[in-house]
Amino acid sequence: MTAGPSTGPTASVPRPHLPRGTVVLLAATLVVIAVALVLPWWSETEVFGPSTWTQAFSPLTGVTAGCSPTCGPLDFGPPSGPLQGTSSFSSVGLDDTGILYLTSLGLVLAGAALIGIAIAMSVPGSKEFSSPRGLRTGTALLSVALLAVAVGAALLPALQPSALRADTTSKLSEGNAWTAAPSPETSFLGGCQPGPFHGTCASGGSANWGPGPGWVLLVVAAALLIVVLLRNGPGPERPAADPNHD
Repeated sequence: MTAGPSTGPTASVPRPHLPRGTVVLLAATLVVIAVALVLPWWSETEVFGPSTWTQAFSPLTGVTAGCSPTCGPLDFGPPSGPLQGTSSFSSVGLDDTGILYLTSLGLVLAGAALIGIAIAMSVPGSKEFSSPRGLRTGTALLSVALLAVAVGAALLPALQPSALRADTTSKLSEGNAWTAAPSPETSFLGGCQPGPFHGTCASGGSANWGPGPGWVLLVVAAALLIVVLLRNGPGPERPAADPNHD
């Protein structure tokens, strides 16, 4: 019996870190983040009699608001008066809120950049992920990307109510500040019906507020990164061949 060509003892063969399916998932994550950046991350709708006023917060465009059919001289809180159109956060007195959105945006963009680096390291012919060290590098990149996107999204529900409260009290007298609950100053997601307090629903209307589609897509992007890490984590290495084994 003629033995086949012997290659001798072989070193452990690492599993490819970023197969094609994983690269597709990462590319999809980048698309989701890109779409999230152009959509509102938070919105509010207030209804007062025949008038409906809406505002939406976006990290790129700032505050976009509108009123239909007309709002007249009604004061809908910060910014004071019936804001129409799109304005920067600072131009309508929402400085702390604007800083919060810029911070969140910076984290999300950092996460997207790390995802892009991981994809670039996986192009055909690249040897970056062909070793255990490359495996660890790729896992570290994507883990930090997940952390950046997740923290960027989590900052809004954690800090936006207090940022809005700080912006409002700097513009309004203490007696008119939105300090009663529920209001956007006390929760990221909520609603209220007409009430006697100085707040969103003080004038006899109703209001609802909560995350916009852009923020929801950030959560989707974080979930996709979790899937990538679970499916491409370090796997068992293939044992070296035993030259004495028949």
